[in-house]
Amino acid sequence: MDRETKRSQRLAFPRLYVDEHQVCQSVMWYEKIGMTELRKVETETERIVWIGFRGQPQSSWVEFRSLTYPPHPLVYNPQRSDAYWKIGLTLPDVARAVDVLREQGNAVSEPEQFRDIGFLCHLKDPAGFTIELLQHTFEDTFRVTPPLNHVKLESYPLQQPVLVGQITLRVADAVRSLAFYQTLLGMRLLSIQAIPGKFDLYFLGCTTETPPGPVASPSIREWLWQRPYTTLELQHTPSKHTSSLYVAPPASPLADPRQGRAGFTTLAFLVSPARFRELQEVLPNDVTTHRTDSEYGAPCLTSRDPDGTEVLFIEEDV
Repeated sequence: MDRETKRSQRLAFPRLYVDEHQVCQSVMWYEKIGMTELRKVETETERIVWIGFRGQPQSSWVEFRSLTYPPHPLVYNPQRSDAYWKIGLTLPDVARAVDVLREQGNAVSEPEQFRDIGFLCHLKDPAGFTIELLQHTFEDTFRVTPPLNHVKLESYPLQQPVLVGQITLRVADAVRSLAFYQTLLGMRLLSIQAIPGKFDLYFLGCTTETPPGPVASPSIREWLWQRPYTTLELQHTPSKHTSSLYVAPPASPLADPRQGRAGFTTLAFLVSPARFRELQEVLPNDVTTHRTDSEYGAPCLTSRDPDGTEVLFIEEDV
C-alpha cells in the first residue's frame, strides 16, 4: 500500500452495546474525563451515540449502542476469552489523572511500571468496560519529561490533554491477524512487545510514520505512547497458555444484544471514497457486504477478521 492510501483510512471506533439506561449514564461519566458527545442517531431499532475527545482529530472515539425495544436487559459479563479487552487512554501524567478520578469516586488500580511496557493503571466505566491509563513516559523517566506549562491544565477534566491511544483486541492466531490488518488493510506494524509467560502484543496504526528503532525494542515504547493517533493493539497468547487465557473461536462470543449479552461487536474505520473502492476489490467476497443506506448516511462495507470480529468501513467524504 502506498503512502497516500495509508492516509486515506483511519481507525474510528469500537462498537459497544449497553443496556438502554446505560447510554446516558455512560455519556455523563465519560464527559467527566474530558470526552464529549460527538454524534447521536436514533433509528427504528437502536440508539447510537459517539463519544470522544474534541480537539484530538486523530484520536478514535467510542460508539455506544442500545436497542430501542430490547427483548431482554443487556448485561456485560467480560471474559478472558472475549475478543475485546479495552480502550487505552494515553496522557502525560497518570498519577495526576488518578487523583482526579478518585476524587470523583472512581475505583482505580494503583499506578505501576509494568515491566518494560509502560507506567499504567486500570479502571472500569459504569457499564463495566475496562479503561487503561497509559503514561507517555516510563516511571523512571517521568521527572525529565518536558513540563506542561504551555497548556492551561485547568481546562482539562483530568488536568492534561488525553486521547484514545489504543483499542485492544485479543486474537487466536497472530500470523493470521497480522495478515489481515497489516497486509490486507495496510496498517503499519509499529511495535511488538513480548511478555514472557503471559502474551505478546502487536501495535498497528494507519500511519506513514516509521518507529525510531526496531519494532521489538523497548526503546521505542515511550515514542509509541506519545503518538497523536489511535493504534490497534492485538493481544496474542501463545498456544501453551491458551487454555487459561484465551479460547479460540467459536468459544469466544461477541456481544449479542438480542440475547441480552452486552459488549463489543464491531471495529470501525473511516475511509476515503478511493480507499472504499479499493477495499471492495480486495476484501474477501464471502464475508463482505456493501450497504448504501447505512445509519451513518454514507456507504459502508462490512467484513470479518480471522477471529470473526465484524470490521466496518464507512466512506468518508474527504
